[in-house]
Amino acid sequence: MFYDPNALRFTLFSSDSSLSGALEYTLSAKLKDFPSVQTPQPQVGTVTIVDPCSDANVSASGMADQEYTIGDASFDFDFTGFTSDNAQCQTIRYLVDTAGVLVSVDNITTPRATIGASNDL
Repeated sequence: MFYDPNALRFTLFSSDSSLSGALEYTLSAKLKDFPSVQTPQPQVGTVTIVDPCSDANVSASGMADQEYTIGDASFDFDFTGFTSDNAQCQTIRYLVDTAGVLVSVDNITTPRATIGASNDL
């Protein structure tokens, strides 16, 4: 939080989503040249910080079925990437679950998966 004396305004900015929720703040004042003269009681308020990604939607246009024959060389298949409907929330975590083996990857630039002998299920 910082104060802009030209605009006579306090400004709050953060990209830290862990701050979301209600935060209490206090505001008091004193005379610059007489610091002993101050507000008898600080003013207390609450600011609610909302994370815009908490209600964003993630979607994809679908995925085609794939087929792999055991013993064949591995192969790559492309799939449609997922998108968020909120421009501020673009980190997409892809979770791939195959036969109980879960792989997690953030922000795949070219969505592609490899299936084959080197990736035993």
